Amino acid sequence: MPKKVGNRGPRRVDPGTRHVIGAMLRNRIIPTLVETRTESPLIAVATQGKSGSKVTLSENDVADIADLLLAGHEQSALDEFDAIFEKGISARRLIVDVFGAVASHLGEAWVNDTASFADVTLGMAVLHKALRNKAAHLALEIESDPFGNSIMLSPLPNHTHVFGAAVVEEFFRAADWDVHSGGFSTENELLKALADEEFSIFGLSLGQPQQSDDGRRLISRIRARSMNQNIKIMVGGPAVVLDKRIPSEIGADGFAVNAEEALKVARHLLDQNDD
Repeated sequence: MPKKVGNRGPRRVDPGTRHVIGAMLRNRIIPTLVETRTESPLIAVATQGKSGSKVTLSENDVADIADLLLAGHEQSALDEFDAIFEKGISARRLIVDVFGAVASHLGEAWVNDTASFADVTLGMAVLHKALRNKAAHLALEIESDPFGNSIMLSPLPNHTHVFGAAVVEEFFRAADWDVHSGGFSTENELLKALADEEFSIFGLSLGQPQQSDDGRRLISRIRARSMNQNIKIMVGGPAVVLDKRIPSEIGADGFAVNAEEALKVARHLLDQNDD
């Protein structure tokens, strides 16, 4: 693993600007970036095709990679991901467990005031690049679904799609789904997209439990306006990780706490349609 790289600390920003940026990050970006951590202090990931051996990464190993990203050492961080992959870890486990843990460390660096907004943003950009680099390997590991399955993935209108949502997108693409994603400025834009094209599933990501009321209203409007009047709606995101009562309370058909589970739940919801 890489030698520890010290954080450079936050760049100098005038207090007023930092207050505005901080409010935005804490209320929108960071709650969805710093997803609830469920892994143990040691991230033990079973490899495939290596006689049942395991690749074990400590919390310090993950922090070291995050530090490389925060220090701007893009290629070194990408090389570390490749080195872990070459040890035999599956692309699925690399993406969900390792990339997810590194993303959490990046968010925590902001919360702990040891990295600037720019540092975290650039680090996340590299993490997105690493995700794209492993997309082809992911497609070799995931069973394809029947042609015609389609999903729209979106946060609430005027909110930001983040890394966790990007991972979900890649899992569905790897399974040969037709995936549409992105942020909409208004509810009407989102509803028009669902009214103009038929989707099998709509996936809503919620960053905070406080967004539940907005999610409930949006789901009700989707069911009224969608071209597919039998559309299935699933919910994910940090809010659901924190409170698993939210999906049923806001009228969703199912929920998932990570990308692998999202694909399984979506398949199950469509199987129900076929019964």
